[in-house]
Amino acid sequence: MKGFHAKLCDGDQVVFGRMAGYFATETSGGLEIHQGGILAKDLATDRPYRLLLEDGRTGEIRVTKVHASNSAGIARMEFQAVGEWVREASSHSPLPTAVPG
Repeated sequence: MKGFHAKLCDGDQVVFGRMAGYFATETSGGLEIHQGGILAKDLATDRPYRLLLEDGRTGEIRVTKVHASNSAGIARMEFQAVGEWVREASSHSPLPTAVPG
């Protein structure tokens, strides 16, 4: 599994500005948010979101499952990629490229 940090966007709106995630396969994986587990339960699973990876790649995903925790403020999600991952031509991501091990 390869780890990453990313932003989750709904159109041009940033839904979660910093998420930790991993790819279980080339087209699926998981995300973890420490910005409010309660809020994550409201994410729709019937439409795509845009995931902006720290390395400049972007792609559409569908959230397939949300595991929200109101006690810790942490949400864990599973996702499935929709289409190909594309590297932004002029990507200058403000997110760090190192993923803590």
